[in-house]
Amino acid sequence: WFAELAALGDGTPARPLIDALARAGLLEPAAALAAIRWERGADARAEDLTTWLEQLGYTGEAASIADTWSQRARTADDERGLAAAFSKLGDLHVALGNADQARRFFEDSLVIRRRLVDAEPGRADLLRDLSISYERLGDLHRALGNADQARRFFEDSLALAKRLVDAEPGRADLQRDLAISYERMATVDPDRALPWLSAAVAIRRQRLAAEPANAVVRRELAITLLQLARHIEQDEVVRVLRESYDLLQDLYRRGALEASYHRLVDQLRQVLSG
Repeated sequence: WFAELAALGDGTPARPLIDALARAGLLEPAAALAAIRWERGADARAEDLTTWLEQLGYTGEAASIADTWSQRARTADDERGLAAAFSKLGDLHVALGNADQARRFFEDSLVIRRRLVDAEPGRADLLRDLSISYERLGDLHRALGNADQARRFFEDSLALAKRLVDAEPGRADLQRDLAISYERMATVDPDRALPWLSAAVAIRRQRLAAEPANAVVRRELAITLLQLARHIEQDEVVRVLRESYDLLQDLYRRGALEASYHRLVDQLRQVLSG
C-alpha cells in the first residue's frame, strides 16, 4: 500500500503521512515511502530520507541519494541545498570510514556557506548552517587526532552560536546549539573543561525548566551532567551522578528512554548503590 500511495498523482502529497510515521518512530515505512517519492521527484525531503536510511543501517544507499540530491541542487542553482547535500555526504562518508572524502565534502560545503553568509550576513539560518559546517570539520579533525585544527573549528562554531543566541535568546534550538558548542570545546580544551561543561549544564537546566515534559531535554541534561562529573571535586561527584540517574530513571520508568541508554541506567544504579 506504500507503493499505491506513492503512485498517486503528485498533487496528492504523501509528506504528512511520511512525517507522521517518522514521529511515531516507524522509520522503515517512512523511509520506504519517502524513497519512492524521491525517485519520482515528488514531495520527499532528501535530508530526512538520507538521515533515516543511515539510522536504519543503509548508509551506502543514503550516500547514493545524497549524491543525486547534490546533482539536483546544482542543476537548480540551489547553493544552500548543494551545501546541505555536501554536508550530508560528509556525514555519510564519516560513517563509511572514508575520512578524506568526508573532509572534501565538508570543506566544499563550508566554502559555499561562507559565500552565502558574506552575501547575506544578517540571515540567522545561513549563520546556523555555517556554524554546523565548522562543527562538522571540528568533529572530523578531533577524530583524526588533529586537536589544534579541531579547536579552531569549534571556536569558530561557538562564536556563531553565541552570536545567534544573543540575537534571539528565546529560541530553544539556538540555546541547544550553544550548549553543544560548549561541550565540544570541553573535549579539545581539557584545562577549561569544567567551565565549558558548567556553561552547558546551565543552559540545559534552563531548557528543562522551560520544558519539563520534554524527554530529549531531560536526557541531554543527564548526559551533560555525566560529562561534568569527570571534572568536579570528588565530594560533588555522587550528587551529580545522582541527579543524572534520577533524570534517566524517570524517563525509563515512563517508557521514554531509548533502549541504547538502558544499560547506562543500570550502571549508574550499581555505582550509586555501591
